[in-house]
Amino acid sequence: MADPVLETTVIEEDPSVRHKAFFGLILCAVYAVVYAGFVVISVYDVTLMDTVMPLGLNLGVFYGLGLILLAFVLGMVYTHLWGAWEKASRASSGKVSDPAAKAKSSGVDC
Repeated sequence: MADPVLETTVIEEDPSVRHKAFFGLILCAVYAVVYAGFVVISVYDVTLMDTVMPLGLNLGVFYGLGLILLAFVLGMVYTHLWGAWEKASRASSGKVSDPAAKAKSSGVDC
C-alpha cells in the first residue's frame, strides 16, 4: 500500500525564491567588500596589520576575527528576516509548513 502522505504532497514553487536570492547576493557583496578591504590592507600596507588594537591584538587578527563574526551575523540576519517573512506569509495564507502537523491534520498518524 502506498504512503498516503506522499500521495497528497504537492510541491509548489516558492514565489520568494528570486527575492531570497537577490537578498543573499546583497549580503554576499557586503561580505566581499569587507573582505576585499582586508586583502587590500594585507597587500599594500603590511605594516598597518601590525597596529595594536583593543585587547592587545594586532589589526590582522582583529580584522580576521571580525570577518568570521561578520559571516555569522550576516547568516543570522538572512535566516531571521526570511524565516520571519515565510512564517508570516504561510500564516496569512493558511498553509501548514510542518510535515508532521500536515500529516496529522489529514488524519495520517506519523
